[in-house]
Amino acid sequence: MWKWIGGILLLIVVCLAGAMWAGYRKITSGGDAATITIAGSPERVFAALANHDSLPAWYVLRGQPAPTGHGPLAPGDSLPAQTPQTGSRASRWIADEVVPGKLLVLSLHSDTAVVAVRRDSLISLGDSTEIISTISSPMMDSVRARNTNGGTLIGASSKLLVSGMRLQSKIELARLKNHIEGRPVEEARP
Repeated sequence: MWKWIGGILLLIVVCLAGAMWAGYRKITSGGDAATITIAGSPERVFAALANHDSLPAWYVLRGQPAPTGHGPLAPGDSLPAQTPQTGSRASRWIADEVVPGKLLVLSLHSDTAVVAVRRDSLISLGDSTEIISTISSPMMDSVRARNTNGGTLIGASSKLLVSGMRLQSKIELARLKNHIEGRPVEEARP
């Protein structure tokens, strides 16, 4: 009888490990970039993407702090990170580079480090604009460079962090697209 119980438990553990591996592969398969095409000129899209006055319409989640300030973002401006979790440490996005109609670079700062960098590049496609949002993690890169052991675990953690940030970026870009194209801006699902 113990053989049956042990065999069933082993089968459950193998199934759980397989499901976790499949989930990890699915989440990380998207790479480090999110792309969306929005009906509008690069100037119009950028004005909605990088302007304090338009951010509450598409960026701010219900119950989260709204950005302060008015007008276009400038290098050094900060935005509260929109996190659906409560009780987490406050993180802020800082505008590092702003090139109107072409590029917006934001870095996510925690209390101790730059966690991630988001680079939104705008490309004109006739009467539409494509936004390519690329995510990187300087924090994980520095941890990987300092650590000589456990590279596989750190690499997997880095991929998960970048993939999570990519998924968040994709949700925010979809909300921006709906805002610009006059559709209802849906709540982002955590």
